[in-house]
Amino acid sequence: MANDKRRRRQRTYPLHPLEECIEIPTKISEVGEGGTVYRQVLAKNLNTTPLSSAFVMKLKSSARYGLTSGGS
Repeated sequence: MANDKRRRRQRTYPLHPLEECIEIPTKISEVGEGGTVYRQVLAKNLNTTPLSSAFVMKLKSSARYGLTSGGS
């Protein structure tokens, strides 16, 4: 039974299409005037929560495309 454990899938590519990820750096540019934006502030401006799995995955996809860095 030890081999029946669930395993997480490790993706080496972005989960979301590029078109969906563009909103992340666009909103960062609008809110932070091109500077650093806290995750909580970004989430609020995207009408979501900072711990939402969809938000977290989109941040990770944005980082994998090289659109954003840090905090993903």
